[in-house]
Amino acid sequence: MKNVVLLEKVSTQELNELIEKKINSSMDWLLIELKKDRSLISRKRACKMLNVSIPTIAKMTKEGRIEGYRLNGEVKYKLCDLEGYIKSCSMIFEEFNNDDSSF
Repeated sequence: MKNVVLLEKVSTQELNELIEKKINSSMDWLLIELKKDRSLISRKRACKMLNVSIPTIAKMTKEGRIEGYRLNGEVKYKLCDLEGYIKSCSMIFEEFNNDDSSF
């Protein structure tokens, strides 16, 4: 059975304000949680870590290969996500080298 909410005598404006308030509350919570995470690093530092340019890391983020978090107008990356990406790349490289040795 679906949850149903009946709104009586609530104007569209009031409903919009309630929804906006709830969304803002959720976003504030997310922002606080992201700020607590000390392992967030800047885009510039992430580029150095991955040895890529800013346009490349932006493309990687857009393609979903790594996840970026917008925080106060800046994109931040979780250190553990970048470490995981590097590890997955090194595993692929190792598999490629192992397959290549059979020639």
